[in-house]
Amino acid sequence: FPDPQRADNKITAIALYDRVSDRYSCFVLSNVPKTDVVESFKSEEELLQRFYQKYLEINPTILSGWNIDGFDIPYLYNSTTKVLGHLFANALSPIGEVFYSEHKRRHKIAGVSCLDYLPLYKLFTYTQQSSYRLDFIGQKEVGLGKIEYEGTLQDLYESDINKYIEYNLNDVKIVKALDDKLKFIELARGVCHLGH
Repeated sequence: FPDPQRADNKITAIALYDRVSDRYSCFVLSNVPKTDVVESFKSEEELLQRFYQKYLEINPTILSGWNIDGFDIPYLYNSTTKVLGHLFANALSPIGEVFYSEHKRRHKIAGVSCLDYLPLYKLFTYTQQSSYRLDFIGQKEVGLGKIEYEGTLQDLYESDINKYIEYNLNDVKIVKALDDKLKFIELARGVCHLGH
């Protein structure tokens, strides 16, 4: 699995869901035809530029996903820094400030709350699970599992781009289904408001 701090591998896909527009998007490094959901790009630079354009359009106040603190956010930030520079990477924050907290061992995006669904799930379920993999929790809670494939994700990307896109979108759909059922983001916001 690639090290998110080094971000040595190219970002080949970014999938997301925008709750306000109720729309999924997947940006992929490929030449697949454009659809309502999928946009393809010839270079990682173009893919990242389009993602940041979309991100700024959405202007999120909350980001969520499964293990985003441990992988997605640091990988995205560090890869963007390598490919497009710090100024571009810092656009994740509405005030242009992203920093790594040694104490919390995660990136902090000023002005955006990162509510990683993995720790939210562990915090609010009060039961010990035998596994906290997204596939296991998705099956257990909402009957949705990850897309199965042979080999590595890189193998899937190279051999079946449509299934690779489906795999990326499916992970987003599982997390959305979990929050639709469990409402842990709403619960976390409520706790914050109560505690001022």
